[in-house]
Amino acid sequence: MATKIYNVYDLQNIKNDLSGDYELANDIDASVTQSWNGGLGFEPLGSGNEVVVNRLPISDIESSGPWNVYPGGSKYEQVDDGVGISDDDSTYIESNQVNAYVIFGIDGLNIPTDSQNINVRLYYRCKRTASYPEFAPMLRIGGSNYTIDDETSFPSSWGWCYGWIDNPVDPEGEWKPADLANLHGIGAKITYNSGSGYGRFSTIYLVVTYRRLFAGNFDGKGHSISNLFINRPTQDYVGLFGYTGASDNQGIRNVKLINANVTGNTVVASLAGLTTHAIENCSSSGTVAGKGAVGGLIGTNSSAANMKCCFSTCIVNGIDSGYSAGGLCAQSLCGIEKCFTSGEVNAPAFNQVGGLIGSAGLYSYRQIKDSYAASKVTGNSRVGGLIGSFNEKCDYEQAVINCYSVGKVLGNTYVGGLIGYRYDYPPKGTVTSCFWDIETSGQTTSDGGTGKTTAQLKARSTFTSAGWDIAATNTSRNDGYPFLAWELGKSGTWLIYEYTPPPLSPRNQRPVQDKVTLEAIRNIEVTAGGRFFIDREGRAVYRSRYARNK
Repeated sequence: MATKIYNVYDLQNIKNDLSGDYELANDIDASVTQSWNGGLGFEPLGSGNEVVVNRLPISDIESSGPWNVYPGGSKYEQVDDGVGISDDDSTYIESNQVNAYVIFGIDGLNIPTDSQNINVRLYYRCKRTASYPEFAPMLRIGGSNYTIDDETSFPSSWGWCYGWIDNPVDPEGEWKPADLANLHGIGAKITYNSGSGYGRFSTIYLVVTYRRLFAGNFDGKGHSISNLFINRPTQDYVGLFGYTGASDNQGIRNVKLINANVTGNTVVASLAGLTTHAIENCSSSGTVAGKGAVGGLIGTNSSAANMKCCFSTCIVNGIDSGYSAGGLCAQSLCGIEKCFTSGEVNAPAFNQVGGLIGSAGLYSYRQIKDSYAASKVTGNSRVGGLIGSFNEKCDYEQAVINCYSVGKVLGNTYVGGLIGYRYDYPPKGTVTSCFWDIETSGQTTSDGGTGKTTAQLKARSTFTSAGWDIAATNTSRNDGYPFLAWELGKSGTWLIYEYTPPPLSPRNQRPVQDKVTLEAIRNIEVTAGGRFFIDREGRAVYRSRYARNK
């Protein structure tokens, strides 16, 4: 049974169990989040985190063989950024004795036990003074020292070498939270020396990245979350959900975000920064800002996460010179169906900017279909009314089908009314039965699609002749352009406004005469709600439920 969420405190506490099933019990006002965490606001549910170990403790140092410290001082002098670590080449530790090693202590890295996608990166800065020695890093795991094998050893060089080693020795083959808690030291060892050369290092430290993924289900039950505030400009993976990882049949569904205010660094959106969940019947309004992969609803959608019946009216702001901004998604590898946007995407220094998607790539038989964008779009390069940059390496011949855009499109290079730029990767998909408004967009060209006038895009015949599933409706909506049937709770795919007068009947019509004159009008008793029109026989007729001749 799903856990019910009644208020914003319950919502935040999902972070304590990111694998549960949840549903909203009612609408939630999250205004109080503006004062949370010293102004940082709500803490995203699921996140990407980083631990940098570059200030090692003086205590718990173990060494074997002679080690010299330059430029002098105590043997294990702590310099600016840690033990034996320096930003220049003047401070270093050296030895020429085979099997000489030094290990600097770490107190253990206690990261949450539900962490996933752990990556341990060991940075180094080293050199040698002759053809040898060979010089390798070491780790202390528990009470044992592990020398990293020759294939991942520090490269030897006459000059200072800079670089890193990803996921060095781990006794279980894959880093887990318990392994990091059991990691107690890093250092270096001379593994071979045929002469009198010295091995030197001036920098050695660790960077550990890990993810805490929301891996449950979330059903909004049609309820809303209003006034959500997140202000984390230096943090990646920012949104109501920061980072999600789903298995089969898991999803985020039926939730409305109203007046959200979300700011992050990269991979930023109102609903989810990065997601592998299915996203269905979700929407957002408000503002979203970031420096890369900034989307109105989703920042980055992976290939496992399809979207259906979603929309965003958010204003999306790209900060500085970044990449990928989209009204719905910044980056998407997933299928998108029956979605739309009507906000604004304002990223003048960004590349890959689109009204619906900033950067799109489709794999495993997925399509972007039956969707539209009415957003004004401003970017630098690869800018489009619907899609900015389209990596169309896909398995469908028809990768984008039955879509259109009508917003103003502004940019400097590779600017298109519908699509800014398509990569020519085989197998190359196609853009089928898609249109853009050449008048409202200000663009007469596009890397895909067909340009039409405003009048043509408000005519049902334009779309029926292209094979769209589109029906006429008496409901005026979307300024006369097509809209999705689900927006009115109707079945089918598309609707477009066409006025159809009610059928004539003797009760509600009275003929006047073939030519309308003032005298003819005087002979009709005008009642509230009545009107004149010309019938099929060319007669002027006044229609009202109670119309009658005087």
